[in-house]
Amino acid sequence: MHGIYSNPGDQIWLMMGSEGTGNSETYAEDEAHGGPFCIAFPKSADYPWDYSSDGVDKDYLAALILYARDEWPIDNNAVFLHGFSSGGIQIHNLMNTECVVEQLVAGVATYGSGNVLDPPTTKAAYLIVMSTHDNIVAYKYAWVNDKAYPSCDCNTNLGDQGGCLQGLEYYTLQGEELATSIANLRGFSGNLFDAHPTPSYTLNLIKKSNSVCQNVVNSCISPYVVDTGYTCANLPVDETQVIEYGITDNSAGPVVLWKIMLHNHDYPNKRRVSFGPTEFFFQLKLFFNANRGIKTFSGTRSITEVAQETCNTPDALTMLYDSSKPVSRFIKTMGPLPGNAGKITCGEYCLREQRCVDAFYLYSYCLIYYDIMPCTSTKGGDVVHFKASVANLPTAQPTTAPPSVTSLPNLPTLPPTNAPTASPGLCDSSQTLKATTIAGYSCAPLYQIDSTVGGTEQACTDVSGQWIPYNCTTADGHYRENGGDDWEYAQYFKGPWSSICCEDSAPNTPTSAPASATPVAQPSLSGCPSECAVPNCVWLGTDGPEWDPSWSRDDDGTPTNNGFCTNYCKVYDSESQKALCGDGAWHQSGTDCTGCQDIALNPTLPPIERGPSSGLCQATESLSGHALWGKGTFECNGGPNPTSPSVCTVYQAFNGDKTVNSGRTCEDFCTNFGLKCLNGFDDSEDGCLYGGPGIGCNSVLGCCSEGGPTPDHVCVCGENIYPITASPTSSSTVFPSASPTKFSTAPPSNFPTSSPSASPTSIPTASPTANPTSSPTAIPTASPTAPSTATPSYNPTTTPIDPTNFPTSIPTASPTANPTSSPTAIPTASPTASSTATPSYNPTATPIDPTNFPTVSPTASPTVSPTASPSRSPTSTPMASLFVFVANMDVTFKEKNGKWRPTLKLVIKDTNNKKVKGATISYVYRYKKKSISKTCSTNRKGLCKIKTKNLKSTIDTVTFELDITAPNADYNPELNFVHNDCPVFSSSCEEYVIMKPE
Repeated sequence: MHGIYSNPGDQIWLMMGSEGTGNSETYAEDEAHGGPFCIAFPKSADYPWDYSSDGVDKDYLAALILYARDEWPIDNNAVFLHGFSSGGIQIHNLMNTECVVEQLVAGVATYGSGNVLDPPTTKAAYLIVMSTHDNIVAYKYAWVNDKAYPSCDCNTNLGDQGGCLQGLEYYTLQGEELATSIANLRGFSGNLFDAHPTPSYTLNLIKKSNSVCQNVVNSCISPYVVDTGYTCANLPVDETQVIEYGITDNSAGPVVLWKIMLHNHDYPNKRRVSFGPTEFFFQLKLFFNANRGIKTFSGTRSITEVAQETCNTPDALTMLYDSSKPVSRFIKTMGPLPGNAGKITCGEYCLREQRCVDAFYLYSYCLIYYDIMPCTSTKGGDVVHFKASVANLPTAQPTTAPPSVTSLPNLPTLPPTNAPTASPGLCDSSQTLKATTIAGYSCAPLYQIDSTVGGTEQACTDVSGQWIPYNCTTADGHYRENGGDDWEYAQYFKGPWSSICCEDSAPNTPTSAPASATPVAQPSLSGCPSECAVPNCVWLGTDGPEWDPSWSRDDDGTPTNNGFCTNYCKVYDSESQKALCGDGAWHQSGTDCTGCQDIALNPTLPPIERGPSSGLCQATESLSGHALWGKGTFECNGGPNPTSPSVCTVYQAFNGDKTVNSGRTCEDFCTNFGLKCLNGFDDSEDGCLYGGPGIGCNSVLGCCSEGGPTPDHVCVCGENIYPITASPTSSSTVFPSASPTKFSTAPPSNFPTSSPSASPTSIPTASPTANPTSSPTAIPTASPTAPSTATPSYNPTTTPIDPTNFPTSIPTASPTANPTSSPTAIPTASPTASSTATPSYNPTATPIDPTNFPTVSPTASPTVSPTASPSRSPTSTPMASLFVFVANMDVTFKEKNGKWRPTLKLVIKDTNNKKVKGATISYVYRYKKKSISKTCSTNRKGLCKIKTKNLKSTIDTVTFELDITAPNADYNPELNFVHNDCPVFSSSCEEYVIMKPE
């Protein structure tokens, strides 16, 4: 994984040298050279890697690993990562057990990388390689008077941009301290600033030069320069010390530090032959070969939200304020994570992170307490406390099924669904399903190993799977979906599952409610006119999230409750019959909705009265059982994210509803029903027509709210992955759900106040203001305002910070008067302007590598043979990095005097999901034998309206084609809004036909 401003071609050269050099050692696969291997050089999405365990680079790397495992004879237990500088920092962020990449990797090695606040929690083999005089990523920081000082000023040699010798407000783990912290998690007893273990042996990774060494030493400016005990004159041949940390966790891989003396940030450059592979490359292969095997945590994790309390020891608030200090390195601080979604994120992270024993959500921050530094006592407080537990589950007893059943390729092929479907099921008519009882264990993600037919946790571990429990509701749903008693494997599953999941029903005992429950009136739409519910009647509002002051206010308006207006609804648009909910004199001249109060308080219908639903929507009874299911919200089964057992995609018109969606976002909507928002989309035609990259979970207005905030979105909701007991309701329902809810509903949120609070908050803002205050705050911020950069400077550098190991691409104007006594290790990319005084000792090399970017247009035919390797630097004119596309399209009609006129509202965005202003849309519309060409430009909202002339009633259809041009971006129609499973105006459906309305 390459460094910042670099690319795979550079990294190939740094590690493996030029193609065809190496005396056949480069690809040697005997044990002495590290055994057989495949190697890939991935490219980050941006110039640096994104330094996230949940970003696009993580998704790309996980997909790359899984693809390689499927395509080639890869040993699944021997996947390793190596990163230089930015690439290494990315590895440190990926190697936490909550990250999917970590679960696929046996070991890692980083060079010139640190800059993390807390240590990676993985058990994988960990090799950290750093140089003592690195002035890009410091080898270590001294912690003096609550400030961090680097061992070399982090900006030396990068111009006069300031440095970090004035001290940083936060402490990041580097070199020895990073290795110590990782080893501490594996039983190493040494302290952070103690003397470190004695070197075990030494290596020679650097090509020696006394003058180069002296320049490195002179460039390392700091009061805290690392004392190596050496000078350039007495530096030994084997300059690299190998330090091995004594760990006691036998289930974990080793932690090793290679300490390179008197060297800077340049990649280790000793090569076995000229232009051939580096010694470092071979030593990495040997380390990886010696540490095969995925190291995992055993048991199944669960998490519970306990009574509101905060940690007393170590004190949570103190740890939040001290999150930038070394003392807190085993308490991870995340945030800010505002709102109910932040609370969910906090609990989910603790569930996934194997070292988390407690998580506290306070002041919009999440504190993750690792098992090495647990919370030993708590106290009362307005703080959410998540408690993690691990069950070392017994292996299920094998059944009498034939041994071959455990390896059936389709057993089962999909994750068991949570939603029971048509009978017959596991239980007969006289029995009751024990919905939440554990029915068995299955091996994710392929679910081909199951405890019911003799599968074991060890067998799952052997294929790098995750052994997860499933309950009887899941088992029953999977059984039904596969045909019930007609399922080809019914004989192996029904008996074991039925014996666990079914019990005889108690005679004469009603199952609809507990015997002690107070009966609640059945919800009824009687007395509540249909005009009183969304989407017909909505609340416009007077302010709130992203309110535009130019919009008309409805000062007497009132929000709907669970989708129902409980005052009056007055039609404001006679054509659409859209109405506004309120209690003013104007509203009272409309429909009386005061009879809707009962259904608004209890909108859940009895099962017999509910509309059809499927997948996760069906499993979420508070949603699919809502009285407005199929009216104010309905299921979407097409588009890019159709409803499935794990996804519920709906069109919903509850934006602004005080209970369901007061924030007017998909985040609020999904959370209200105990689900997690995955994405949001602008809807078209008030329904399930949606597409493009989406508007995200927190967009209020979407693409094109006009005259007021949009009342609707298409929302994609996913299942929350941890169970939390909900607070009891004030009265019981007569229609209990089949299984406990997974998350308590959020209390209705309110719009932000129009005036500031009386006193400041106790937690600083997440990022500094553009202009600093005249006096500093008494308490520093809890954590850095952004992910650590490769150079921990106060101001970003304006030049690349990863030094190149290549000569300049432009030769000097004239040769030197006297040639050097020996040639350079790397020839220049092109000859000098005139010949040298004497011939060089070695001929120059002509780069043969291709560029790193594809051409804008494909070649007419493939090349006869591929190039040997990618180029070491990109082309001078790369293709456009941005594309524009039609993100949303809406069609409206006007009819007058027997004529009709369609209007296409197009919203143009780029691939950064930003609305594009000033894009030119050139379009042609045709009807009968006429063809009319026009253009329009997008406004600041990315909106362009395409209109035709008034068309006679004898014209039944009009056909549109278009093209788009935009500054600094290319048009990619394949990304356009999807209609009828095809991107509009794309190569597959170049024309869009509009028919005259009936």
